[in-house]
This record gives sequence, C-alpha cells and structure tokens, in this order.
Amino acid sequence: PARAWRWQLLLLPASRKVRLSSTFWVTAIGMLVNFLVPVRVGGELGRAFIIGRREAVGFFGGLSSIAVERLLDLLGIVSLGLVGLLFVESDLSHLVFLINALRAVGIVAVIVLIIIFVGARREAATLHIISSLLSLLPFMRTRLERTLQLARSILDGVRGISHSKTSFSLILVGTWIVW
Repeated sequence: PARAWRWQLLLLPASRKVRLSSTFWVTAIGMLVNFLVPVRVGGELGRAFIIGRREAVGFFGGLSSIAVERLLDLLGIVSLGLVGLLFVESDLSHLVFLINALRAVGIVAVIVLIIIFVGARREAATLHIISSLLSLLPFMRTRLERTLQLARSILDGVRGISHSKTSFSLILVGTWIVW
C-alpha cells in the first residue's frame, strides 16, 4: 500500500484523477511480472503501459514516474545503509569500501534528483535546451516536434517531485516507509 500511495503522489500532477486502487493493482501486476519474467524491466514497462491507459497519464508519463520511484528507492536504501552504519559498534576501517560506495551512489542519486527537480520546475527552459541541442543534429530537425512532445510527457511524469513542498515531503516519507 505504501508503494502505491507514493506512486499516486508522483502521478498527481500528470493526472489529478489517479486512484489509489489503480496504483495498488498496477504495482501488484508489475511485481508479479518481475517475479515471472527474468528481466526485471518487464514489470516496470507493464506498469507504465497499464497506468498510461487506465489513468490517462500516457506511457512515458508513467515510465518517467517509475524511474523517479526507482531513484527514490535508491536514496532510501542508501539512507538506511548510512543509518545502519551508526549502529556498528566495531572499527569501521574494514567497511571503508561500503561507506565510500554508499556515499558515491547517494551523491549521484541526489544530483540526478536535483536535475529532474529543476527540469520539471522550469519546463520551458528545459524544453528550450532540448530543442537547441537537438537542432544541432541534422537528422533530428525533422523529428524535433515529436521529440519535444515526448520530452513534455516525460516531464509530466517527473513533475510529482517538484509539484509542491508538501507532496515532496510526503513522497520522501513514503519512500522511508517502503524501505
């Protein structure tokens, strides 16, 4: 239930009508597919497809919200690892690799989260940068509008973390409850 609630919060800016029951059942279906199919990505693609159709958020809106979910999961695991290290009573010198790995993964995850946050908050500037970069590539000039439409839909899916301070705080709390 906590995972479904967090996903609902992430999807709210993309579609105000996302029901908790939908995110719950779609999450359950995704977990089932991940259990049955050797490639873990299958469940996530299935979730994006189903929620995109069922709640009218679009495939890429659903997929980008799932990517944000995974990034938040990574931060949740890193924070748990760091908190767990506080309770280790022995010498930490043999855990230097683990500490450095947690630190590096945490820093990268926070940087990516900040980029997503700023990109979603400043949609016009983000789309302008994407447009400018793509127009430098001759083969992309004909596909520019379609690519910008895709970028808009991706920004819709990640807008959940930048929607408001309250929703961001609730999403973080949801992440720690999940983990």
